Amino acid sequence: MHEHREQYPNAPLAIVTAEIRLGYEPAVKSDEARDKFAATVRDMLPVLSNEQSMTITLQGPDGVPQVTQQPQIRATTLDGKATVALNPSSLSLSMDGTSYTRYSTSLGPLMEHVVRALHDVAPSAVVERVGIRYIDEVRPPDAPEDIQGWSTWICSDLLAASRALPSAPARGFQSSTTFHPKPDRTVVFNCGRFEGVTVVDPALPFGRKKGSPSSMFVLDVDSAWTPAGYTLLDATHLAEVLNDLHQPANTLFEWAITEEARIIFRGPKDA
Repeated sequence: MHEHREQYPNAPLAIVTAEIRLGYEPAVKSDEARDKFAATVRDMLPVLSNEQSMTITLQGPDGVPQVTQQPQIRATTLDGKATVALNPSSLSLSMDGTSYTRYSTSLGPLMEHVVRALHDVAPSAVVERVGIRYIDEVRPPDAPEDIQGWSTWICSDLLAASRALPSAPARGFQSSTTFHPKPDRTVVFNCGRFEGVTVVDPALPFGRKKGSPSSMFVLDVDSAWTPAGYTLLDATHLAEVLNDLHQPANTLFEWAITEEARIIFRGPKDA
């Protein structure tokens, strides 16, 4: 059903990210291993760079920030629309929404390629979490100031809480819902009204660095698998898991939008 869903020429998809979170994998700290990974994926992602990934965690009762840096290799397509990053804790692949078509013809094959490359350099890597995240930025021609005005484009059931205080129009709105389709699966659906250029990290190759801020309604779906116990990296199995994980995103997106929004999305692709 999902692979035959409607494809919108002017879809509001901003970014898709797939991530495999690893148990600490020392093999990836090796320059030789990262170079081997880069050599394997550069047929599809030829622009390479060495980086340092940074993680900030709060330690102790006073919440003292602790910064951890790890070596990271990044490989990016020539057009900058897809990029993969590998460090000892994770493998992540991000794709610009304008390049995403169907999962099976865009993100899926690319993800399978980079996972096999990771397996070549770290066959004993342990998988802690696998997730895929879709973020849509709905930007109508004339965005309303109050939340109820968004019901032209966003499902009124989703916006129901904005009607709770009739004497005061709601100006802000954020919501978060967590589903558990299976004991080891979660789907987190976040949404809300935001003001800005984009919610996509500007540090990404395709992240917008400039532009005029505008009002948008963001639909954010994070679908994840957290295996029980220790699970070794298996490229074939992970391809099956990711194919399954991507499907709830379309169901939630179609539920969250109205027919008026679909008319906009069916229009000609933005320049």
